[in-house]
Amino acid sequence: MDALARLQDYFRSLFQFDLADLDFGLYRLFHLERAEIEAFISKQLPREVEAAFAAVVGQETEQTRQRYEHCRKDLLESLGDDALLSDGRVAPEKREMALQLRATRQAVIDYEAAREQYQAIEITEGHKAEVFNHLVAFFSRYYEEGDFIPKRRYGMREAYAVPYQGEEVFFHWANRDQHYVKTAERFQDYAFTVEDLTGKYRVRFTMAAASVPKDNTKGNTRFFFPRPDLATYEAGGQGFILPFEYRLPTPEEAAQYGSNSRAQESILEEARPRILEAAPDENLRALLSRPTDEGEGAPAVLLKRLRHFCRRNTSDYFIHRDLRGFLARELAFYVKDQVVHLLDLEADLDAKRRVVRTFRSLAEKVIEFLAAIEEAQKTLFEKRKFVLVADYLIPIQHVPRRFWSEIVGTKDRPGNKEQLAEWERWGLLNPRTDLFNPSGAANEAFLERHPTLPLHTRHFDRDFVRLLMARENVAAYGQAERFDALQADLETLPPLAVDAFFFDPARRDEAGRRIYSVAGYRPPLSLLERWLPHVPRGAAKISPGVDYAELPAETEVEFVSLDGEVREAVLWYGDLRGDARRRATLLPSGATLTDRDLPPEPIAVTGPQEYLFEPDGAVIRAHLVEVVADRLGATKLDDDIAYLTAPRPGTTPFARCFKLEAALPFQLKRLRHWLRANDVGQVTVKKRGSPLDPQELQRQLRLEGSRHVILFLTQVRGDPHVLAGEECGVDFE
Repeated sequence: MDALARLQDYFRSLFQFDLADLDFGLYRLFHLERAEIEAFISKQLPREVEAAFAAVVGQETEQTRQRYEHCRKDLLESLGDDALLSDGRVAPEKREMALQLRATRQAVIDYEAAREQYQAIEITEGHKAEVFNHLVAFFSRYYEEGDFIPKRRYGMREAYAVPYQGEEVFFHWANRDQHYVKTAERFQDYAFTVEDLTGKYRVRFTMAAASVPKDNTKGNTRFFFPRPDLATYEAGGQGFILPFEYRLPTPEEAAQYGSNSRAQESILEEARPRILEAAPDENLRALLSRPTDEGEGAPAVLLKRLRHFCRRNTSDYFIHRDLRGFLARELAFYVKDQVVHLLDLEADLDAKRRVVRTFRSLAEKVIEFLAAIEEAQKTLFEKRKFVLVADYLIPIQHVPRRFWSEIVGTKDRPGNKEQLAEWERWGLLNPRTDLFNPSGAANEAFLERHPTLPLHTRHFDRDFVRLLMARENVAAYGQAERFDALQADLETLPPLAVDAFFFDPARRDEAGRRIYSVAGYRPPLSLLERWLPHVPRGAAKISPGVDYAELPAETEVEFVSLDGEVREAVLWYGDLRGDARRRATLLPSGATLTDRDLPPEPIAVTGPQEYLFEPDGAVIRAHLVEVVADRLGATKLDDDIAYLTAPRPGTTPFARCFKLEAALPFQLKRLRHWLRANDVGQVTVKKRGSPLDPQELQRQLRLEGSRHVILFLTQVRGDPHVLAGEECGVDFE
């Protein structure tokens, strides 16, 4: 098998041609695309190789031709129009004379070198085979039994490296950055060959029908049922095709085979004789019936293959979260690690460069194909669940006793009729005899004796259910005795005699959109004006993006971030407020800043220095960036941008530190040149004060190196800039 045929066979497995030809979900997608993929493998791929080499050679040929014509012109001007023979060689007598003279020697040397280089540009079949072999070698490094395993491979022995950063304890798993998927919704056809001196036969197991659990959920056990009655045999091609069904067993089949793990084995054992009968060729039946080896108890070939088919289609697999990015990064590393070697410098370096460029061009096209397949599977796997409603069963002992009489009611006027009917339907009680006393009142003693009687929240209004859930949440913290639920309309409820209030209004509208104005909250923040004369202390939860102009004067606003992400904003009233107007608090450390820490003088604005600081979001929202700058001895890059810069690194919980490598006025071409010159192959893009789309920028950069850097798109004294660096104390590959 030549290199191209080997590559084509390998790509058919990569593009999952063995997926069953079923008519739902992923299978329908692949059925529609299979003809296009086969055309790519069998026809387009060889043309792509020719075109890729032609493009590389064409570019080099034009450059070399121009140099050749320039050197030819110089030679003729130096030696005369008769200096060249008809085949392009320098006339011997002219050459000998010219080499003896310093003024003409270099013209002859330059011309002959340019002519030799111009004639040397050719592509051999060996170069094409090298490209094909590299494509197989590269993709087979990461492809294992249907999955792309994200292991970085090193060297010819393909050992893989763990991304260890010096941690005292580090946990790593080979399938990191992948989704785990059970294969109840992924079926592959299965083919094998058997042969002896009389002939060779190809046997293929296919999926005729499949019944899968909805939404990838666990359900009743399904089994593979062979269908010998639908088997076909092609005498000319010596091919035997056996269809299967994947479904729940019928009651009769469940009684015959059982429903445990041995049921599948029983189904295959029972079907084996019928499968052999369906094969009309006597020699094929003999080959399928022979033992797999000479050991005692070895299974027959057919039974072993049937077991393998069923096991293969019920094994789990993985979906890569970012296959395109992973393979693109590994491709750049593979070229340097495996394709280009120091010894190549002594060989035909130009030919090697053509091979590398062609290999990389084709590999990028294949990566796009594979990424499209993976994205299709990921889309099906990550599909959002459309949840209409969520209800709970709550033991009656967790429902406040004062609600019991409302739930049960009286014999003449039952309370929640749906709940009472459900209890009776479930066989838990008889409402007429168990729930009511002889007088007709609610029999709460029965509920006391049956504390686990389940109350189904679907039969109650949402507000009542929220009160029950709130009570359970408070009980989880051991404070149930201090909790008293009240269902009322807060806008009409008079102020209560309590020590303090906590106001948590709805901050989204009916469509789920955020409400940023405090006047649009439900109820609005202005409702507290009626409570404050009676309950002067309290807190109100507000949106972190609130407009400062809307905040009441006699309050303190606190912005809270958790692990660097702003999560909450709280207004403090009365003696619960501190001695500041603005506060930033970081969790889980509890570190805090206030506007009382502001420096007396404004922070200067300068150009980028050796280090960049990115303040925490809570610091930015609390308008306390200058406090952090003062503590770090840093300056601002721009009056309106929350980036700081300093000549020295600093340690503070309120900002992240980055070591800068470059600061450039933004220009795409200049940025590409810097990234290429510094071997950058992966970037993380951050932006403040820039209109650019980070994802679109990453696509335009066309990265090829092995390093990782962080790019900051921002303003420096009002002008757009891009800064490049890495986080202090972190070593990137």
